[in-house]
Amino acid sequence: MLSIVTVNYNATEHIENLLRSIDEASYPIGFLSEILVVDNGSRADQRERLSMVRHPLVETIVLEQETSFAAANNAAFDRATGRYVCILNPDTIVPDDSLARMVEYLESHPDIAAVGPRLWLDNDRTLLVSPNELPTFRSLLTKSISCFLSGPGRRRDREQRRYFADCWNSSDPVPVSMLSGACIVISRKALDAMGGFDERFPLYYEDSDFSHRLRTSGRQIRLLPGADIIHLYNKSGEQDYVAALAKNAISERAYYAKHYPVIGRIALGVRDALNLRPEHRLRRDFVDTGESFLPYKPPIDSLPDPFRVEVSLSPLFEVAVLQRAANGCGEFAQDPWQRFREQDIFVRAVTDDGSRILGRWIVRFRGSDSIRVVTPGVNDREGLAELFREVFGVNRRIGTWIWTYEAHGLGRYALVAKNDRDEIIANYSAIPVRMKYADRVVWFGQVADTMVRKDCRGGLGRQSIVTQLANRFFSRYGGPDRLAVLYGLPDTDILRFGEIKLGYQPLWKLCYLFRQLSPAGRESSASGIAVSAHGRFGAADEPVFERAVGNYSVQIVRDARYLRWRYDEHPEKVYRNYVIQREGEPLGFFVVTDVYPAEQHRFQGKRLAVCVDWVVPHDVIRAHGEIVRAIENRLTEDGFDTLLILFPPHSLEYKIFIDNRYTFHEGFHTLTARSFDPRIELGRVFTDWFFTAGDFDIA
Repeated sequence: MLSIVTVNYNATEHIENLLRSIDEASYPIGFLSEILVVDNGSRADQRERLSMVRHPLVETIVLEQETSFAAANNAAFDRATGRYVCILNPDTIVPDDSLARMVEYLESHPDIAAVGPRLWLDNDRTLLVSPNELPTFRSLLTKSISCFLSGPGRRRDREQRRYFADCWNSSDPVPVSMLSGACIVISRKALDAMGGFDERFPLYYEDSDFSHRLRTSGRQIRLLPGADIIHLYNKSGEQDYVAALAKNAISERAYYAKHYPVIGRIALGVRDALNLRPEHRLRRDFVDTGESFLPYKPPIDSLPDPFRVEVSLSPLFEVAVLQRAANGCGEFAQDPWQRFREQDIFVRAVTDDGSRILGRWIVRFRGSDSIRVVTPGVNDREGLAELFREVFGVNRRIGTWIWTYEAHGLGRYALVAKNDRDEIIANYSAIPVRMKYADRVVWFGQVADTMVRKDCRGGLGRQSIVTQLANRFFSRYGGPDRLAVLYGLPDTDILRFGEIKLGYQPLWKLCYLFRQLSPAGRESSASGIAVSAHGRFGAADEPVFERAVGNYSVQIVRDARYLRWRYDEHPEKVYRNYVIQREGEPLGFFVVTDVYPAEQHRFQGKRLAVCVDWVVPHDVIRAHGEIVRAIENRLTEDGFDTLLILFPPHSLEYKIFIDNRYTFHEGFHTLTARSFDPRIELGRVFTDWFFTAGDFDIA
């Protein structure tokens, strides 16, 4: 009943896998007539391996010289004896009863000439290949006009998305404009009427031409959702990628010359002469995410459910791969991605009905390379210390790394890249903090200790390992239920890099306030406000912390656990905790340190007290304006002669210190952030966040 035709070009391994899947599938007795394997001028070793294939239904046809894919198929069509013929690529797998379903459908619908299956890119059938669209003069013209006018391109894109949605969502056979040559089942009668493939097409477009001729002859074709074929994608073409592209260009010209003899030639000539490629303009609609290691996870969270993720080698999405997704979309499987060459890959999220695009991204895919990305373990501590020494020129205690990332109460958020010698060549990490945002608590991550070995660095002009590592970090740890926002303080050298390559948004440049303290102190008031040393933070301090939470809508949750870890348990730096009291009742707390290398050089010869944290409820500040005076007197007693403090300009604290004649001083660092939660507006973070120097690793 069914003759299978497949063409082999140096792909015998795939032929063996295909035959194995055919044997494991389900068919009625006598269903298969024969399996015709055409060897299209393969190498001698491949031809020898093919000759060793033993299968009762296989008949091998050997072509001594390589010819076109169309001609190789035609050579088998002449020998096929079945009432139906299945044109099947060698890099396919036939699961279940898919071939039987397609033949059964043609048997019960004699008015249908040919059918095709749904094509999947992976064995688990999670990545669905889009249905092909028949090339027409209209589609060629629309693409060219889209270089200048966005309207036609948007209309075409809407039509395409809905076409994809109809094909992907339907459980019934779908009328389509063309069938992919990866798998077509056609009646022998229709095949003979068409005269097989047109041999003028060296590679590609033969299936477009074949579908065009079927349709113009009045015959119908269908996509059958109940039939599935796994297509390992372009295994023959990728053996000589440049030659395949050249053959594709020849076939494109032949197709338009055949079906649009005058206007097709003119349109192609104008397009090529003026280089009318809408891909260049369309790239601007995509967010550049940088490189990615395998496997790749799209930067998607908290989008409408259900939605789908589409991946394509072109921003036109003429051929795309679909993954259905729910919130927290998982990673794409590794195996299918290994078939892509190193190139830019376009990703978009689309509502399941195809009506709206929810997001667009470019992945500068560079494969898995020889680099491994892992979570650093105990055995990596020495390697991280060595990398820190090379990058920053100072020794860092291993105990500090353990305190920062391993002993942190909220978990470890770090990834390292290792080369094939198991050496750590890059690190990307963040310190998690609980952040109050409006009426809820989320986790932010303060990016710290980003470093890459000097001989492995890239930059704005070429792709870099740290870009790949950062995007892998985003995929693993970024999200509404993980690190909702990442923030950091890059210096001017890497600020632009983070903005362009990693998607960080600059918020503001940090500004400090400072004042030289009077050796004799300032006149004390009779209000009874006193400042004294405070020990470790504990449960008894919680009432003040709870009152201070209401100061701002965006701020780190400062409780005893956090402050104890941040200041009391630091393995290297020494902090001084102070309590502000009135008649023995604690009103607030602040923390200072005199170890502050980021700004110390500006105050040579001064004993600089840097206020790194501040937990004072606003009702206390308003009721007791003499608090600043009491703080200065205490610091003077402890031997400090200058106070440096960091508050956001919109804060009440900033205003209070300005009113006390503190001098404005612009720092080196710009606060940048990237949100992974659509409910968090960076604009609100910009206007409402109350921070101190202790919110950042510079303190």
